[in-house]
Amino acid sequence: MKKPLLLTLLASLGLAAACEVPVFRFALERWPSDPLQVEVTADSSVGPEGEAALKWLQNKVEGEEPSNLMVKFLDPDGPIDSRGSIRLLPAGAPPGAPNVRPLWEGSLNEANARRLSGSPARAAIGKQLLEGTSAVWVVVSRGDKDADDKAVQTVSRGMNRAMQQLNLPSGVIRPEEAAQRLAENPQATMDDVLRTKLPLRIAFSIVLVRADDAEEDLFREMVANLSPPEGGPGEPLIAPIFGRGRILSPAPASMIDEDRVYEACAYLCGACACMVKQQNPGIDLPFRINWDAHIEPHLASIDRPLGIPGPETVQYGAPQAVVVPTKPAPKILLWVALGLALFLPLGLWLGKRLRS
Repeated sequence: MKKPLLLTLLASLGLAAACEVPVFRFALERWPSDPLQVEVTADSSVGPEGEAALKWLQNKVEGEEPSNLMVKFLDPDGPIDSRGSIRLLPAGAPPGAPNVRPLWEGSLNEANARRLSGSPARAAIGKQLLEGTSAVWVVVSRGDKDADDKAVQTVSRGMNRAMQQLNLPSGVIRPEEAAQRLAENPQATMDDVLRTKLPLRIAFSIVLVRADDAEEDLFREMVANLSPPEGGPGEPLIAPIFGRGRILSPAPASMIDEDRVYEACAYLCGACACMVKQQNPGIDLPFRINWDAHIEPHLASIDRPLGIPGPETVQYGAPQAVVVPTKPAPKILLWVALGLALFLPLGLWLGKRLRS
């Protein structure tokens, strides 16, 4: 019996939505890429090949965008490959932890370092995400063309159904509508306002990562290391990538059907139930993309009169004043004020008479 993927993870996110921005857009606009630690174990001199590799790992290659890799040098405990080694850990893993399963490990050389920090497939995925695609489904081939074709068809059915049936959260606010919508709805907050003018739509795509593409060797291995061990030989792996390169629950094709694809799409297009990144499912992969440089914020100043509760003041584009009408005072306050006006002078007069 197939286990319902994502359901266990999604159940931990709570029942009430914390904001109305869909998960895929919230992740792109507001979740910075997690820095991924690369442990480099080598002798004091790594040679020209090692130096070239370190340039890629430390974002020192001219003309290349920075990746989200962070290098940590370790002293060798014993004999090592003369070229040194690389070990990529998932976000949050303690340095030097021997029991943490790495996302990838291998020799320290320029080709490995370049392919670790990015690849053509990841560049294509990032480009689509930056253009407003909700998520890109990756089908990672293991060499069986028929199985690949079947997996692509399964994902296509599930994501096409999602694009036809799903709706965006009704409370999401576009930047140009922020002033009016926040004034009209006291329950809305700046968390419900989009932070860019990227097209907001439900749109998915598929990228097939071929088994014979040497430039994607490390990408395929990373996805395989994140997936459960189930699955037959040649069975492709399937997962959506969203936000700033965050992959969600990769699994063998035998564990994924049209309904599972639809469920994942529904989660990504639903209101963000938990705004804390670490409490949401998924893990960031290495991407050689400067996300902040490509995401142009649209800012507008949302102001409210003093003393009136409302969203925090956040810069969001051309300044617009939100006029919030004051609420009528409750009747009991009116009676208190009237009583003070009538009886306070009488009390003062009586006090004077008693003192005299």
